[in-house]
Amino acid sequence: MVTGYPDYRMPQRSTHLKRTLGRLRDLKRDREERIAGVLRLRALDAVAPAARAGDPLPLLRVPLLIEDRDAVSLELRRRGINVFLCTRRRWTKYSGPEFCEPSPLPEGARWWATHVLPVHPHDAERVLKLVRKNQIRLTPAAPATGMT
Repeated sequence: MVTGYPDYRMPQRSTHLKRTLGRLRDLKRDREERIAGVLRLRALDAVAPAARAGDPLPLLRVPLLIEDRDAVSLELRRRGINVFLCTRRRWTKYSGPEFCEPSPLPEGARWWATHVLPVHPHDAERVLKLVRKNQIRLTPAAPATGMT
């Protein structure tokens, strides 16, 4: 089997292990910071409806659904903000009927993978600052036909 990270079973470097242990010790603070980041990002019209609804959760990434996702992603990376994109190409390369059932709504899944920009809640203030300064534009994506 091929994975996106072939070295996933390699031993962790001591510096990475120390950082991981430190983060585990600070889970309560990290949770609070993630919730605060989710609340900040909820101010954007581009936040996916499920991430906007209900009590805020300590999400790993906040999904923004935007037009020109790839251009915005490149600009964020240029400014040192990590962006991990969902791409249809990667999913189809590693998954198949032996791992999962095909989506009953493949067009919706393709639309999502094309428009979703997952933003780390810890980067919320940096992203919002770029928006306020008009250095990036987060134009909400128009829903695909049948996705309302």
